[in-house]
Amino acid sequence: MMVIPGLALAFTLAASTVTAPVTSSAPAGVPVSVHTSGNATVGALFTSGNAGGKHSCTASVVASSTQNLIVTAAHCVSGTGAGMTFSPGYDNGDSPYGVWRVTAAYVSSAWNNGGDTDDDVAILKVAPNTVDGVTEQVQQVVGSNALVGAPTTGTSVTVTGYNAGSGDQAITCTTPVTLTGDSPTFTCGGYVGGTSGSPFLVDDNGTSEVSGVIGGLHQGGCTDWTSYSAPFGNQVTELVQRAESVAAGDVVAGAGSDGC
Repeated sequence: MMVIPGLALAFTLAASTVTAPVTSSAPAGVPVSVHTSGNATVGALFTSGNAGGKHSCTASVVASSTQNLIVTAAHCVSGTGAGMTFSPGYDNGDSPYGVWRVTAAYVSSAWNNGGDTDDDVAILKVAPNTVDGVTEQVQQVVGSNALVGAPTTGTSVTVTGYNAGSGDQAITCTTPVTLTGDSPTFTCGGYVGGTSGSPFLVDDNGTSEVSGVIGGLHQGGCTDWTSYSAPFGNQVTELVQRAESVAAGDVVAGAGSDGC
C-alpha cells in the first residue's frame, strides 16, 4: 500500500481494552463489533461544541506538517465547521486527551457542488490547546495515522468509531476489505448512525495508517453490518495539502439524502 508523500509520520499506540459485543441485526455468521476503551487518535465529533452532550460522527488525527488536522466524512459537516469539537479517545463520557475546537473545514469541489460519494471526506483543522502554560497541537498529544491510498481487496482493516449518543464507549472490528465498485467495503455488525467518519486503519509493520473513513455510498451504508468508504486517492492528499497551507477553509454544503 502506497503512503501518500509527505504524510508518512505516525505513532504506534498501545492496544485498547476490548469488552462486550455490540448489539447488531447482522445475519448469522457476520462478525459483530465489540466495545473498546478506544484509540487515542480516534475520537467522537460533536456538532454542538459541547463534549458533554451528544456526539454525531467520528473523526481521527491524520499525520500532517501542521499537526492539527483530523479526517472525517464530508456529510458530517455543514457550514464552516466552526463550533464543532473533537474528543480523541472519548470513553464513557470522559475526554482523556482534552477537547479540541474545530476552526476550519476542507472538502472537494466535487462534494460541495454535487455531493459526489467518491469525495465524501473532509479534513478539519483544530485549534491548539494550552494546559499548564504549554500550548500543543492535537497530533503532539495523541499521535496520528499516516494517510495512505484506498485499501485493496483482502487488506485487514480495524475500524474504530462511536455510535451516536453520549457517555458511551467506542466500538471496533477488524476484518478484510472487499470492494463495491471502487468503494472499500467492510462487513461487521453494529455500525449505525454516528460511526460516519470512523477510520479504516491499517497496521503496516507497527505504523498506523488511515486508508478510508465510513462514508461514501449511502453515506456509509444502509445496514449496520455493511459499511463503505470513499476511495482515498489524490483528492484526499489535496485536501490535506490545502489545509496545511491555507488558513481559510470551505463553507461545506449540507448532505442530501443517503438514498437508503
